[in-house]
Amino acid sequence: MNLFLNKASEAIFNKLIAQLDEYGHIKIDNSDGLYMPIVVERLAENKHGIIYSLAHYGKQNGDAMRDPDMTFLVRQGGIMPMSYQQDYLGVYEESSEIGEDGYLRYKPKLLNQHVKFANMWLRNIQAQQRI
Repeated sequence: MNLFLNKASEAIFNKLIAQLDEYGHIKIDNSDGLYMPIVVERLAENKHGIIYSLAHYGKQNGDAMRDPDMTFLVRQGGIMPMSYQQDYLGVYEESSEIGEDGYLRYKPKLLNQHVKFANMWLRNIQAQQRI
């Protein structure tokens, strides 16, 4: 069972967040219009680490649609997916969360699926955006 991104994906993720501007945001579009840009945002910091979002956005009827959007917790020991959202399909899944009591909880089976997807997606982002 994998709770964290593999080392290759972690390296790609770290290259993405290293490019954030002073507001904790960046839109990367190095694909000459062939692929969707990737939007990276720093969302929050807590005792467990820092939460980031990676997202592709499309449009439907003038509305921004996540295609997909994932949140990640960067913590000691690795980078852990927290959620996956795909607006076109009406999917929202939380594989890990920080409860009101401050404890980090996760759903092992779903988290493992999110890790597998994120490892593949980050390789695609690297290739598509020439990172």
